[in-house]
Formats: sequence, C-alpha cells, structure tokens
Amino acid sequence: WKLVMGGNVADSEDGEAAPRKKGKKKNAEGTGPKIELFNLATDPNEKTNLAGTNPDKVAELSAKLKELAAQAASPK
Repeated sequence: WKLVMGGNVADSEDGEAAPRKKGKKKNAEGTGPKIELFNLATDPNEKTNLAGTNPDKVAELSAKLKELAAQAASPK
C-alpha cells in the first residue's frame, strides 16, 4: 500500500513533474489536504485512488505516519 498526503502532482509524458498550481490540493469534499491511497500489488502504476473506499486503511497508514514522524529528528 502507498498513502499520499497532499499529493497529486502529475508527471508529464517526458517524466518531469508538471507545473503545480499555487495552493494546497483539496480532497474530494473540497476541504483539507488531498489524500490518495494505492494498492501497489494490484495497481503498480497508481491509477486508481482507493482512499474513498478504504477509510480503515487510510486511518491505519495515517496513524503509522504520525508515529514515525514523532520519532524523527527535527531538521536543522
């Protein structure tokens, strides 16, 4: 599984990141950062966002991300 928080920056056909519009990406409801969830075993090209249909997996991975972030050293 892959969880992307505030992502959705599409690549162009040459592999370079496409220009991004200013401002944070919003989720489907239009509030908060966009959240994307991909099952890399069945969707290695990350074409289908499963965040809306798998809220338990989003919660699980979000909790793990917060746990790891709490353990990380502060940047200098």
